[in-house]
Amino acid sequence: FNVALMIGVGNVSNQFELGFHAPGAIYNGATVAELEAMIVHARAYVGSPCAAHAMMAIVGALTKHELIDEPLPEADVARKERTGSEKRKIAKDVLREMDPANPLLDLPDELPEDAFAPELDYIILENMYFDLWARTEVLSRRDRSVVTLGLMAALPNHDALRDHVAVAIRNGLTV
Repeated sequence: FNVALMIGVGNVSNQFELGFHAPGAIYNGATVAELEAMIVHARAYVGSPCAAHAMMAIVGALTKHELIDEPLPEADVARKERTGSEKRKIAKDVLREMDPANPLLDLPDELPEDAFAPELDYIILENMYFDLWARTEVLSRRDRSVVTLGLMAALPNHDALRDHVAVAIRNGLTV
């Protein structure tokens, strides 16, 4: 949670805190693979520049403390080669479990031609719910919820935080 919070406040150039919290997370039992997965997860919520700065800060801190010594999971190339419709089907299955009332579940299989920026909804499905939330090899959905709550707590969007608390409960967190 602390690492996620520090990544989130990185939007205001606070990455130096990651120099303390990333090694601390390892010393407290987190793995390098989990920190890597957190950065990838965070990118969707706080943006690419913030995630890139967080990655540089975390890699620098872990290198300085000689903590990058475990093999990282191999990239899942076959996952990226799936078709958009396959990704959206899996994404909708995940979304049904996490947020059954989400309007993205009502998207048609084919991109509508008469809607404003319709591809954005498809990008959200594929990038958020297929590429992130459907991935549970390193971070479970419960763990991803902890990361997301940390990110949301750092951002001034209380509505999104409230929405993610409900999702976190569905993903196994307790009050």
